[in-house]
Amino acid sequence: MTESRPVRPLLATILCIYLVVSVLVPVPIALISIWGYFHSVFIYHPTLPHSAMSWVNCGLGITGAVALWQMRRVAFYLLATRFGLVLLLRFPLILAYSRRISTMPPAITHSMTVNMAYAVIVAEWILSALIVWYVYKITSPKVLSPPLSEPELIV
Repeated sequence: MTESRPVRPLLATILCIYLVVSVLVPVPIALISIWGYFHSVFIYHPTLPHSAMSWVNCGLGITGAVALWQMRRVAFYLLATRFGLVLLLRFPLILAYSRRISTMPPAITHSMTVNMAYAVIVAEWILSALIVWYVYKITSPKVLSPPLSEPELIV
């Protein structure tokens, strides 16, 4: 069975570029973090410091972008796995952040900065979910029914 791949729409091309850029921008920051430059700056260490899961997330983003560029169905599975990892990585961080914020005075906990931090995390989740949904829609195989002949039309 051969899989016919549809022509890549413009939005899929933009998503490929976005996925590659969103992976390549944090890599230098992670490398600096690994070498210990920011260790003296962080008061609270991340929940999973130097975790291999963040590198897996980067790998899934790049391979998902390549698979989406080629309009393969595997792009959906790669990006859905990446979305699951984003939820898995960010959920403990937001819980830890909430615990730290709850010990501060109400003027700080209700500030615009705190609310924006939550909004950015939720926006990241929504954007990732929308990307996965869109990739599912454009890479799903189209079922073409064979044309009916004249004898089959008469029941």
